[in-house]
Amino acid sequence: MRLFTLLAAFAALAASSATLAAGAIDQKPIRAAIGEKLKDPYSAVLSDMVRRTAPNAKGVPTDVVCGLVNAKNSFGGYVGPRPFIYFISQREAHIVDVSAGPNDLDRMIYQNFCGATR
Repeated sequence: MRLFTLLAAFAALAASSATLAAGAIDQKPIRAAIGEKLKDPYSAVLSDMVRRTAPNAKGVPTDVVCGLVNAKNSFGGYVGPRPFIYFISQREAHIVDVSAGPNDLDRMIYQNFCGATR
């Protein structure tokens, strides 16, 4: 009985932690920062957002949000999901140009904090 109670408590804790982690990302400042870089900021659809902490170029731990953004171009069509990184303390976003080469600065920043580009 005690094992069942412990398992139930652990499952409840894990479920609440997952919900808290998913809900802990405030999209409003992310949308504002990404919107500054888009032709149609109101069309932005954010997905696959994950909060991470990784060292910056100076070795200082930095909190970021990694994710994907899909938005409309000048012709009114969605361009497809593109990786983005949002720096929480600086309230600054970078959208990766997936057609750019491996030496693209935004691509290198994204790879440093978020892993391989999608």
